[in-house]
Amino acid sequence: MSYVRRFFLTICLVSICLILAGLYLRVVGYKYEINMEVASSAESQNSISGSLLGARRLLGLQSGGESFVSPFNIYLQNLKTRTTAAELYKDKDLLKRLFPSRWDAEKGEWIIPASIAGNVKNAIAELVDFPSQQVAEPDVTNLYGFLSRKISIEERDFGKYRVSVLLKNRETGLELLTKLHEIADQSTKSFITNISDERIDLLSERVARSNNTEIRDSLVQTILSSEQTKTMVDEKNFSAIVFQQPSTTNVPTKPNPTLVLGIAGLMGLLISAMFILLSAVSGSAARNRTNDRMSDDFQPLELRQTIDHNKQQRIEHQSAGAR
Repeated sequence: MSYVRRFFLTICLVSICLILAGLYLRVVGYKYEINMEVASSAESQNSISGSLLGARRLLGLQSGGESFVSPFNIYLQNLKTRTTAAELYKDKDLLKRLFPSRWDAEKGEWIIPASIAGNVKNAIAELVDFPSQQVAEPDVTNLYGFLSRKISIEERDFGKYRVSVLLKNRETGLELLTKLHEIADQSTKSFITNISDERIDLLSERVARSNNTEIRDSLVQTILSSEQTKTMVDEKNFSAIVFQQPSTTNVPTKPNPTLVLGIAGLMGLLISAMFILLSAVSGSAARNRTNDRMSDDFQPLELRQTIDHNKQQRIEHQSAGAR
């Protein structure tokens, strides 16, 4: 193969690989990472921990310093709980954008996305005369699974945490993180309020039964502190503050177009190198066979007669020996 043919072969194979990579990027679609950074609200952290731990000591309970869970940790857990999914499920418009494959905008109704597994299940259900259990509209369980898979929480420097989600629609991701923060913060507030109410009830019973003035004064002070904690719960961003508002970039995170196109170009070069190598090996073998035939055809006449005579003598000798 000449150098010109090798060059054009390489160009063609690299171009084909790049075209296939472009089609892959177009079919798969780009996904963008949306990030939000949150941090603990130090004021509420100190107030609640002091109030609850003081109540535990006055109630004669074991110190909860080691097992105490801060409101901020509760907030982080609430970002992906089933309760959060149930609250988020009420926003039907956001739900349609989180599950675009199940929503038909033209018909204005939920649909079952086509899949091989779904078609097989439907066929089996029809054969055995059993009603299909597939539901078009996603439920709270589907949304809870979506949050568990898509929402990631990563600890950063100086007590900050990065909450991120990977979606095709950037506006949907920005709205999702904003609502998750609001719902998780509200759920944490409700949890802290319930704990404060329980502590106040227990302390009030202890005040009614206690005859010791010092203990009664300490219990009353703790009750007042718990009431103050309930007042602080009404404040916005009580359990966590948004250190960095939800944001994203114009550069897709997955798939990386530069990486995909680079790998495609490299594959084109490798394939062309394999073709050129195989062509060179096959051409060398063909030339060797041709040279062998040519050497046989151009042997001197006397040499060929001598070889034929020797073969004839061996044959006659073998025949005589057999008789």
